[in-house]
Amino acid sequence: MKAAAKKKTRLKSYFILPTETKTPLPAELAGHIDVRDPHALIEHFLKEFTQEGDRVLDPFAGFGTALKIAEEINRIPYGIELDPDRFNYARSLLRHPDHLIRGDARQLASYSLPPIQFSISSPPFMGKEDREDPLTAYTTVGKGYESYLQGIGEIYRQIANLLIEGGHAVVLVSNLRLGGRLTPLAWDMAREISKTLSFQGEMVIIPEDGFAFGYDHYYCLIFSKTASQRTSPSERRDAREEEVALSGNVSRVVQLGDTIHRSTGPWSPAVHAVLQHLEQTGFRGAPRFRGIDDQGREVLTRIEGYTPPEANLPFINDERLAAIGHLIRELHLALAGFQLPPGVQWHRRIGSAEGDNLPICHLDIHPPNIVFEEGEPVGFIDWDLTGPAPYAWEIARAAWLLVPLSEDARCRSKGWNELPDRFGRLKIFCDACGLDAEDRRNFAELAVRMAETCADQVNAAAKAGVESARWLVEDVGYLRIVQRDIEWMRRLELAIDAAIEYPEADEPAAPSICK
Repeated sequence: MKAAAKKKTRLKSYFILPTETKTPLPAELAGHIDVRDPHALIEHFLKEFTQEGDRVLDPFAGFGTALKIAEEINRIPYGIELDPDRFNYARSLLRHPDHLIRGDARQLASYSLPPIQFSISSPPFMGKEDREDPLTAYTTVGKGYESYLQGIGEIYRQIANLLIEGGHAVVLVSNLRLGGRLTPLAWDMAREISKTLSFQGEMVIIPEDGFAFGYDHYYCLIFSKTASQRTSPSERRDAREEEVALSGNVSRVVQLGDTIHRSTGPWSPAVHAVLQHLEQTGFRGAPRFRGIDDQGREVLTRIEGYTPPEANLPFINDERLAAIGHLIRELHLALAGFQLPPGVQWHRRIGSAEGDNLPICHLDIHPPNIVFEEGEPVGFIDWDLTGPAPYAWEIARAAWLLVPLSEDARCRSKGWNELPDRFGRLKIFCDACGLDAEDRRNFAELAVRMAETCADQVNAAAKAGVESARWLVEDVGYLRIVQRDIEWMRRLELAIDAAIEYPEADEPAAPSICK
């Protein structure tokens, strides 16, 4: 895909920016510095480099200025913002708030964004002497200026993978001269991003009402993705696979055109058999297995749509949660009676249950593995963990991560400012999944046992040297997080079971699929 042809114009080398009256920020954002970019400047670049219907990305969305303007002139914006206050404010401005992800721009490749025609952003600034890390919203001490620049370079390498050939990226940045110390941030950033994208030049921006950081001007750095950025196929594969590996996924993944290529393992033959079975039964919510490529990777069709990150769990409102439950029930019906082909064995992994003659489940249903199209769940991806387990085990695992069955602090870390009605959401989900009366009576106990099993399996894998498990244990603190959730479920065990218990008169007359 190439960018649509536009009339060639010669960009001016400077832009005198008229004084703009900005809408005041709400009182709850009074402690934030107003770093919103001027409306006229953003609109200028959007109209210069995009057409109606083009997709635009702001990896540092801030207060949502660029996204709002893009919507106003009929572009399709996507954004990432780490700061919770700015994220919530920006969402309130947008017609499609689900296109704004609360997350870390350095993990951009894990958010399953579609190809884009244009990117525009003003990354958070850092001086050479600064200690706080701008890429964590200044909440942690960083590793220094060079590490910060490398992080910017990594983000734009991931943006380059999303940009179509002929697409452009504009970066708003200034050199810094504060307290007699000079940081040539604009030039350093241009050098770093130029390792991935072609530098086309800069436009000097001169605001009529002045500027900060020791200068009366700043720069818009302009980059493009040309055919030369495609490099060799192996280089593209290495870059994109590394991006996914950095996000902690089990398999190494790369998208090539309309297909997904994933590394394989001992579990793969059984997974391929499951996907082929689902295709034969007509279940539309799973990718199709299309064979093995010349590098030994499995080839899958791509399910188009949006996959929300863990930190945007409020996107899965009660209606979407129920729709996911219905889709899980359809999946279980489609998998009923599945038998492994001769010579193929299950490879039990994280999230699996022990026992014989168990039905088959996905076993990794959580936000990044659920694909939404126009707000509706349409499929599940990442089938590496699929295997035998009671249906109620799958429902408990999905409820743990989607409701979620977690302590208050963890709910807030997943994007909620006001705590969700976890008991109400759990009942909605269990009803939609078709969980039977018997499993409801002991659901909390099952959920605790499931979480303990997941923690034990992850810990064992980490000790065995599995990199993704080591990352979860050492970097994410997975065992501590799970233990807190287990304590929450144990403390509220009776309330959990009571919330989803069938009234005696309403118990189903015949066993459901979850029996």
